Amino acid sequence: MSNEKTGLLKFIVVGVSIFIVIAAQLLYVMPLVEEARQINKSNARVQFQRMVTLARAQWIKSKKNIVTIYATRIAEDGHIFQDKTTGTALHVNKQGWPEGHASKRRNNCQYLLSLSAPEAIKDAKLIRASDKYESGFLQCTFFLDGEVWFQYFAENGVVTA
Repeated sequence: MSNEKTGLLKFIVVGVSIFIVIAAQLLYVMPLVEEARQINKSNARVQFQRMVTLARAQWIKSKKNIVTIYATRIAEDGHIFQDKTTGTALHVNKQGWPEGHASKRRNNCQYLLSLSAPEAIKDAKLIRASDKYESGFLQCTFFLDGEVWFQYFAENGVVTA
């Protein structure tokens, strides 16, 4: 009889311990996971703005409607390095803001996003881009999980959250 009580007591102690561990994870770890997800979303938006700025800088130097942007990295000492072997051609409008493919006029918003930070969002299936032209300029709306994530206006280069 005492063996049964001891076994039942051990079962209850183990069950309560497992419950406490799961509750702690839900209370403390899950908010951290959500915070990391928000940081990734924000980082991807910043990387998109960076790509827009790089294309604009190339247009300012060349004043051509096709510019090439290169993979860049910033060293610890602040120097900027461009990998001139891996460039991407972009079409820029008359204001100097990128509008997508150098040769195509469809899926430009998705293309611009793919150049900026595709690795920042783990599940690309949840990302959708909408191309729209207003007054002859590209307007992109990016959706993540079915909600508006951010917008890009090629008329003036503005990226809004």
